Amino acid sequence: MKKLLLLGMTLWSTACVDTLDKSSVVAGADASGTSAACKAQYPAPIVMTTPDEQLFASGVLQPSGTIVAAHVLKTASKSFSRLIEFGTTGPTGKLDLKLDTLTNEEVYGVLRDGDGWVMNATAFGKDDDPVLIRVSQAGVAQVTVYDLGGSEQCYGLAKAGANYVLTGRRAVPAATRGFLLVLDGKGKCLLNCDAPGYDSGPGSTSTSLNGVEVLPGGDFLVAGETQSTTGKGGLDGGVWRIGSDGSQKWVKVLGSSAEDWFWSLRAAGTAEGGFLAYGKKVGQGWLVALDPQGEVKWEVSLPDTKDVFIVAPMPYGWVVGALTAGGQRLLGIDGAGHVLWQQSHLGKPYSILPIPTGLAVVGDLQGDARILFTDPWGNATCASAGKCAGVVNCDDHVRCTDDVCANATGCTHATANDGQPCEDGEVCTSGDACAAGQCAGKAKVCDDGKACSVDSCDPKTGECSFDTSKCP
Repeated sequence: MKKLLLLGMTLWSTACVDTLDKSSVVAGADASGTSAACKAQYPAPIVMTTPDEQLFASGVLQPSGTIVAAHVLKTASKSFSRLIEFGTTGPTGKLDLKLDTLTNEEVYGVLRDGDGWVMNATAFGKDDDPVLIRVSQAGVAQVTVYDLGGSEQCYGLAKAGANYVLTGRRAVPAATRGFLLVLDGKGKCLLNCDAPGYDSGPGSTSTSLNGVEVLPGGDFLVAGETQSTTGKGGLDGGVWRIGSDGSQKWVKVLGSSAEDWFWSLRAAGTAEGGFLAYGKKVGQGWLVALDPQGEVKWEVSLPDTKDVFIVAPMPYGWVVGALTAGGQRLLGIDGAGHVLWQQSHLGKPYSILPIPTGLAVVGDLQGDARILFTDPWGNATCASAGKCAGVVNCDDHVRCTDDVCANATGCTHATANDGQPCEDGEVCTSGDACAAGQCAGKAKVCDDGKACSVDSCDPKTGECSFDTSKCP
């Protein structure tokens, strides 16, 4: 097998090689006709438009409140990418980096990396290769291309301490397998540098590792797609746990006889941990909640949607960006998988960033790159928001109520659906969830295995204690 060839090859680019053409940035119309204060809550969309196809592939929120977006422009002869910083009214002028060191590349994701940024991309050519791009705060880019000996596409990106993680798919003889690379802070490959990759078991012919989360302790949880003779039929969604040493600990294959897949997964951010994987099943948007061991807690398909492209955690659960026949749909989903609100817009969502006024939806609109601003309930203008105009928080500080805003009535506080995660305030319970409007958990089990001891949980610390004074 052809070995890794170009590990550590670094190409250089500098900031502001090609500045953004200000005439290509147009403000979307805001027909609300309302006060300046309300309009500030609903900034007009930022749109970059040229005759060529383009999109914002990903975005990341800065501590200052600005957005750094990974931009892809596709011309008739090539694709190239750039990194641009935006405020709510357009480019800030502080960062506009064109990545022109490669002949043809597309960026997929961007993360903050200290005072700078890190991106993943695919360089297209005779053989496609994964790319890691590190950008300093000053706008200087280090571009490292990894030749894995065949044709690869890179989809997933994560930070693991001081290291980086890239995931994707690679062609091997008679099959396609998923890859996961671990790279150090300078881009040198540390793990799986020439490994054949991952699949879902015997008879696997096509596997792609699309999105990755780093687990406490250093393992990786990866979502993607796989096809094998032992699967559900056609492409299936797959979730892999890969050890910090590169070993495949387990894989869960989910789906149907139709074409199904996961685009990625996100950590739930609850005390109990867990993840939400998202993608497509039987032609509809698909959400699957998993516990830390990969067991399914619940799964839902979203009617009248075609695919779920992105999710982001919210106080009430999740905001979901789904593709529909007419554009995109933003949905608020509680922690048990129930739809709380939904709003439809044109375009496609590739990142959803919670911002102080609501949401920034980074994506495209009919071949143009766009950032769409909405309130937390998916409304893009004062006029469309109704009684939710300007409302950013409906929290009544009561456990087990769904605190959301309805355009016709304003804030509502319906009893939460059973199974919605909550926090009962007791350190000696676990698995806290709502049931009939009440939050309760299961008592923590303290057992040292000795029948003679008195086992208990300390209500102040949650630690188990074992009184063995009466033991022989």
